[in-house]
Amino acid sequence: MNEAQMDDIHEHVRNNDYPESTSGMECLATNAGFKNCAVLYRTDDHYYSVLQLTA
Repeated sequence: MNEAQMDDIHEHVRNNDYPESTSGMECLATNAGFKNCAVLYRTDDHYYSVLQLTA
């Protein structure tokens, strides 16, 4: 990802998201009936992740 894309992600997270750990999201997904929760992208510092939930 380039710097502008990362800036957009950071801005979105700061203004729209509530932090959840990857393991917390996996638990929420499982409890909601999703069969899989895969990490598609994770920053080097593991602070941001993009997850794919599969029904």
